[in-house]
Amino acid sequence: MVQFRNILVGVDLSQSYPPGSNNFSPPVQEAIRTALWLADKNKAALTFVTSIEVPEGVPSSPVTAEQTPSIAVSLADTARNLLSHLVQDANAKGISAKAEVANGKGWVEIIRRVRNDEHDLVIVGTRNSRGVERFLLGSTAQKLLRNCPCPVWVVRPDHATNVSRIMVASDLQPVSAKALELAAAIAALVPAEVRVVHATHHPLNRIWATHMDGISTEAYDERAQTEARAVLAQQVAGLATTQERVEIDIVDGAQGVELAILGYIEQHRIDMLVMGTVARGGLPGILIGNTAERLLHSVPCSLLAVKPDDFICPL
Repeated sequence: MVQFRNILVGVDLSQSYPPGSNNFSPPVQEAIRTALWLADKNKAALTFVTSIEVPEGVPSSPVTAEQTPSIAVSLADTARNLLSHLVQDANAKGISAKAEVANGKGWVEIIRRVRNDEHDLVIVGTRNSRGVERFLLGSTAQKLLRNCPCPVWVVRPDHATNVSRIMVASDLQPVSAKALELAAAIAALVPAEVRVVHATHHPLNRIWATHMDGISTEAYDERAQTEARAVLAQQVAGLATTQERVEIDIVDGAQGVELAILGYIEQHRIDMLVMGTVARGGLPGILIGNTAERLLHSVPCSLLAVKPDDFICPL
């Protein structure tokens, strides 16, 4: 069974009201709550991390060059004070915990600590950025999904520790087997049922391929589903944990894999989506991304994304 031993929790202090208080937004509160629960179950260590980014060189900013250092120090002191309370709460529950305050972009600083300190899981909440803001800047969670080498758990309020149904979206690749293993391990802690789901899709060249082979589209679909079910059954059989609560489903992805996943989540009232993800750098990554990134701001449940074994962190 997968065991998390060294968990990093990203705490966005800008999501508190009033500013500088420990009245965090629901996503941040849920990330903290989930981390405490999982650390207790796994006897894991926690690191609470926040990052301070003071604007520099912005003409409209009221912050002058002379004021910037003192403001940064003041913000850092406030951050350390807030995080120290989180550490104390964790320690009171018998959990080993520490806090770190970084300077710079939050997602970059999180990844640096993952690499330097060998964290095996990152837990964060997310803001629902929309439209142009999301296209140009993305969110911390979205950038972590693309660049972080360890699994990233993006929590939604009321959908993290209150888990009864976990969905693994499988593309039949080895990384999906890793996702299934993580899902089964988490399900054993709750406990919860696991549904491993593959959405069949229809390549543009399938029409020509099937005609050339003399195979009808119906027969092609049936064969594709049979082969997919066999792969998933093999992955389920390889689980170290109990298989009694793992169900296999094949759904039609003709209208798009993302729509098929979202439809399944709604129909079966899924609490947590687990799936593999790969990174695409440069402009193609910004324009295309991957399925997990595209689903991040659409799924109503929590999302746990897993990287393949051969992933190389771009930072």
